[in-house]
Amino acid sequence: MKSATHMNYLALQQNILGKPLRIGSGPDEGTETEPNITKNGFKVFLNGTHSQPDFSPINEHLHVGYMKHPHAMDGMPGCSGDLHYYLCITEHEYLVTISLKLDEETNGPSEEVTDWISLMKRKNFPEGIEDDSDNYYDIAQALLEAHLNNMFKFYESEEDINDWEFGADALKNMIMERYDSESEFS
Repeated sequence: MKSATHMNYLALQQNILGKPLRIGSGPDEGTETEPNITKNGFKVFLNGTHSQPDFSPINEHLHVGYMKHPHAMDGMPGCSGDLHYYLCITEHEYLVTISLKLDEETNGPSEEVTDWISLMKRKNFPEGIEDDSDNYYDIAQALLEAHLNNMFKFYESEEDINDWEFGADALKNMIMERYDSESEFS
């Protein structure tokens, strides 16, 4: 792996997924085996918190959204990163993956890196919520809830995130709902 691509990997693991890095062994992986339960009753496994569950090959992936993180790599001032989020669908699971590529002016030419953020088993859907395409937004939102709460926990208002860039997509809607006074995320 080229050194600039390796920096993408380190930024994704440490800054975006919040995994502590250990010299000589890489990022700390999670050890929990019981899923987190979201406010809507979805049972979600989180990268860095849970042992990676087995999952089936991905049959389909849908782009959830894009954002530019203004400080994607700690220790590299001004090193922003492009993040793309995908809802991935397998025969037995839904998962969200994320791709990161740091700014080439700061980091140099590199390839983007991808990892999973969260996963839920389709057999464990909450009662009253259908496992179908009409609910993909709610599924993606449940899978991203803990990740977005952690990423934006220090920002109290929409004005505080003016240095971030967002696509006009579902991800932006999920993030902006956090700052809506009537939202369940506030």
